Amino acid sequence: MAVQKTINIKKPFWLNDYYIEPEKGLITRADECSEKGIVPLSDQAVLVEPKVMQVLLLLVTHHTKLVSQEDIFTAIWPRSIYSPSSIQRCIAILRKTLGDDAKTQSVIKTHPKRGYSLVANVYQPESDPRSVNEKSEIGEAQSPNKQVITLFLSPLVDYWKSITAICILGISLYFAVRAYWNENPTPAFQQVALEVLSASEEDEYFPRFSPDLRNTAYIKESDDISSLWLRDNQSKNHQLLYTSPLPILSFAWLGNNQSLIFTELDYVDDSAHFLIKRLRISDSSVDVQLLHTITGFIYLTDIYIADDHMLYALVQSNDSYNMRVLQFDLVTGQETILSPLEETLTVRDMALSQDGHHLALVAEETRSHQQKVFEYNIEKKELTHRITLSASLIRVSWHPDNKTLLLSDTQQMRILDSEGQLSQVNYTSFSQIQDASFAGPNQIVFSLVTRDADIVSYPLDKTKPALTPLDVVNSTQIDHSARLSPLGKKVAYVSQRPNTRQLFITSGSKERELISSDSSSMPLSAPLWQSETSLFVAVGEKLKRIDTQSGNTEDFHIEANITHLLSWHEDSQTLLVTFKQNDNVWIGRFSPQTQRLSNIFPIKPEQAAHAIGNKDIVVIQNNKLFLVTPKGHLALLWDTGADNIDMSVNSESGMFFQVRNQGEHQLWHYDLSAKSATQVMTVPSNQLLIDVSQDEGTVLFRRLETEMDIAAIKQITRQ
Repeated sequence: MAVQKTINIKKPFWLNDYYIEPEKGLITRADECSEKGIVPLSDQAVLVEPKVMQVLLLLVTHHTKLVSQEDIFTAIWPRSIYSPSSIQRCIAILRKTLGDDAKTQSVIKTHPKRGYSLVANVYQPESDPRSVNEKSEIGEAQSPNKQVITLFLSPLVDYWKSITAICILGISLYFAVRAYWNENPTPAFQQVALEVLSASEEDEYFPRFSPDLRNTAYIKESDDISSLWLRDNQSKNHQLLYTSPLPILSFAWLGNNQSLIFTELDYVDDSAHFLIKRLRISDSSVDVQLLHTITGFIYLTDIYIADDHMLYALVQSNDSYNMRVLQFDLVTGQETILSPLEETLTVRDMALSQDGHHLALVAEETRSHQQKVFEYNIEKKELTHRITLSASLIRVSWHPDNKTLLLSDTQQMRILDSEGQLSQVNYTSFSQIQDASFAGPNQIVFSLVTRDADIVSYPLDKTKPALTPLDVVNSTQIDHSARLSPLGKKVAYVSQRPNTRQLFITSGSKERELISSDSSSMPLSAPLWQSETSLFVAVGEKLKRIDTQSGNTEDFHIEANITHLLSWHEDSQTLLVTFKQNDNVWIGRFSPQTQRLSNIFPIKPEQAAHAIGNKDIVVIQNNKLFLVTPKGHLALLWDTGADNIDMSVNSESGMFFQVRNQGEHQLWHYDLSAKSATQVMTVPSNQLLIDVSQDEGTVLFRRLETEMDIAAIKQITRQ
């Protein structure tokens, strides 16, 4: 393939055997590539996130030339703190998509400690490369023999034309009758076209089309400010509707296509207040009115509206870990709790059918972690089981036919028809899928979420602020739940990969996998070190003790779902853990020798538990620290006065906790003996506390980089 020096990066072009469509964010693999008759294979199209495409276009612009990491980061992330891991992740995705790897480097070449260059062939055709050049038959002379054959076959051709016409008429009648009996056939979504609806520097999510499909409303977050935006699907213009210092949780369209009902979260006297507001859109203005305030719950999920006045949502109260269905009348303010499922099932998600008559409910079985999907007839109070799946975090949405369901997790989307048949949506992306829903009968809209979580460390000196972090784990995956060994020489951490979670141990430059688990059915807890060569980890209802030198494991079966491993008590040879049992969460003590688990203290949904110095139990509630007394009472230790405690970890002397105070993220230390707290350092907003070394000389943070954009796939008919 020829190399073209000048490439218009706004138009499609070829890179080796891959067809690049910059505006659509698509990379398509083709079997053959030539300057004449180029036909990409549309079934192999991959939608890459905007930042990945921008990195590729930057390298194409400087074809064969070295582009430094600093220049790449400045061009692609102009308003962010420099982080080479973001670039490395984009390069890794591009190599995987373009059939390249770090060893071959046939597409992208790495210049160690300097940057990258694009070495692949690049070509941009003058005409549409998707159309195959064909010979024109106009004015083409026919040979005498060809004319004779044509005259001879003419009657036969007319005969077969008649037969073909009859067949076509019959097929047309068949599909017409079929359409009559089934006005909304189940969508296949096997041949799709993809479109990025919004891709700015801020996080954009929760897209919802208006009932007439003319507009898309979505939520945008930037600098702790939430806002509602509107996209005109014809002009593709974006309009700011409303901004708020409070978090906007979700919204739902009303039937007039001009109004939204949305929810905000506010805290008054440490209690959650969910504000229900109506937003009206006119040609010249936007009007927002507070309708109701819902209290008595600590959690409220996505809302749905039936008949423009009946609101449905999942809620969780402070006395239960299970969620229930809230039915709230926006006119009268009457509140009703629906309980269509058994207490043994934990509700995870809900969606209201577009006719407002049915609820789709996703519930998880406590022991098997399987997800069951139910349909609930609101008027008849009838519950029907639709399907059981062994996948986690399933979200559900209704098709306009009020029969078909869209089931999505972070990696894939599937369609469940009324007959119980499950079909895969033909869509591939390296980003995570979120907020997926039908937008009309033949379109699905969703958020593309890109997350890259690394683990960094700071030297902990309470007299000097820490400025520069040291990368401990820097990969293209989501790495979290890191724990330092007692001597601080090793780090055990969990790496989250597609459908898999793996437990790794790293020491210096050496890294080794200890165990892996199917994340959809067997969640993996954060590890807990017993000694410098031994650690515990919970996998579902199994507790594993792993020898980090030999890799040998010892299993302990517990009749409860362990949620956190708090501390190891050397004197009594027991573990302090939190576990869930029969919709209750407890702090308990487990003895590996006797394999007995005993209850110590019940934990409410709004509380978090810790063990200080391997002996004292501290509970955090409403941004206050409480000590659990021997009699099981809570004694106030300290009121942080912070807006929110984001994370806390125990230490030998007390606790370290990360707080948000007037928009600033801070790390504090609480000394249990002195009964006092001191601020240690200011924490970057994209980092979260995960562990402190036993000597309190090193602190670990998870550095999270997130990007959220909005895209849609539309079913097209194969011609």
